[in-house]
Amino acid sequence: MKTVLHVLIAAFIGTTSVAYANHHEGSREHASETEPQSWQSAVVSLRVPTRRLVNGERSHHEEICSGTVISHKPTTVLTAWHCFDGYDDLSNPPMVLINGLWHQGRLRQHGKSMQADWAILTVKGNHDVSRVNIDTSSQYLQLGRKIIVAGFDKTDAGERQLIIEHDCTIAALAEQWISSDCSAKRGASGGPILVRDGPTIAVIGVISALRNEWELLFAPIRGVSTRVD
Repeated sequence: MKTVLHVLIAAFIGTTSVAYANHHEGSREHASETEPQSWQSAVVSLRVPTRRLVNGERSHHEEICSGTVISHKPTTVLTAWHCFDGYDDLSNPPMVLINGLWHQGRLRQHGKSMQADWAILTVKGNHDVSRVNIDTSSQYLQLGRKIIVAGFDKTDAGERQLIIEHDCTIAALAEQWISSDCSAKRGASGGPILVRDGPTIAVIGVISALRNEWELLFAPIRGVSTRVD
C-alpha cells in the first residue's frame, strides 16, 4: 500500500461530501481457510518496475500490488492505477504471478489518476486460472452493504500470502472513493472489493489506500470498460 498517499487522500476526502455508516470490525482469515480455491486463484500478485524522485534524482523502485483475473483470451487483470505511477520503461514489463510462476504483463488502459484509481493489463500466454466477474454498475454501492476485501501480504518469511477480510461494510460514499471499515497491508493495493449476490460473487472496486488504520478506501469501477484491443 502506498503510505505516501495517506495524507493526499485524507485531504481530498476531507473536502468531499461524504455519507457515513457505523464502523465495525471485519474478520480476517487466510484465504485457504475461508474461500473456495476457484475464487482464490483469480487474485494474483504483481511486480511493477517504476522510477521515483528521491532527493531530486530518479531512482528505481518495485511496486508490489495485487490484482484480479477478470477474463480470459487474453488473460486480463484488474488492478490499481497508482501501482503504475512512475512506470515509464516499456522494455521492462510488469510481472504477474499466476500458478506459482511469473509472467509478463502489458498495461492496456487505466484511470490516469488517483481520482480513477484502476488499471487493466493483459498477461502474455494462455493460463489455466480462474476469473471473477466484475460489476461496473452502481447497484451495490450502498451504505452498509457487506463486502469482501482481498489482497496479498508478506509473511515473516517473506512469502506472499492471500488475506481475505470478511464481513466488512461500505462505511462512506464519495465521488471518487468508497470507504469501508476494513484494513489492508502493503502489497494489497489493486486487490478486489467483492460482493456476494446469492450464489454469485463479483468485483465492484479495487483497493486504493488507507486513510487510517481501520478505514480502507477503494476505487469503484462503475462505468469502466474492460475491453482490450
